[in-house]
Amino acid sequence: MATKPVHPVVANLGRNLFIYNNIQTKQVVYSLTRSLKNNKMLKQITFVGKKSVPAALRKDVWTPLLSVSFPFPAVGLKTFKKLREFKKLHETAYPRELVAGKTKKEKKKILMDQKANSIADLAASLEWEIAKANREHDEMAGKKDQPPRIGRDEVVVRWQDIYDAQYARDWPELVVHEVAERARHTAPKAVEEKGVQEGKREVEVLAA
Repeated sequence: MATKPVHPVVANLGRNLFIYNNIQTKQVVYSLTRSLKNNKMLKQITFVGKKSVPAALRKDVWTPLLSVSFPFPAVGLKTFKKLREFKKLHETAYPRELVAGKTKKEKKKILMDQKANSIADLAASLEWEIAKANREHDEMAGKKDQPPRIGRDEVVVRWQDIYDAQYARDWPELVVHEVAERARHTAPKAVEEKGVQEGKREVEVLAA
């Protein structure tokens, strides 16, 4: 019995990761596609107080923060999963001293603001997943199902504002940073399947 071909979009899901943020509250959502899907994205927003979960994601307040391109989908999917887990922890398992003595309104504002956390989490997740992928590559050397190795320039972070990179203490050496095309409501374009396009400009990330 012949198997059905996998749709290219499904096959490449995970090649790109997009982060959007609310310019008023600094809430963040993660997406594997370039466009925001209301139903899926709203499920990522944790209730932390009155009006903390919107009825819909308004394009005038939810804007692109950055996008990440990966050499193969598996690493992108694992990074996406890890980021969502970290986000949930920040919103529900936070240190009590973070909101000690705060009013309900102040507490809500603190917990909704996940912009800095999301960037620090991304750097940590990339460090972990790149190291894990390359370790598995080395351990399975010579085997038929040896996974590919991630090299320099193969993971690219495209920023709407390159200075936001400073929210992370360190970035993996193999990760390259670029300034994205300016787009208010749409995330930076995904990288082509064969890898990073020519003419890529590496941007030095300033130390925090």
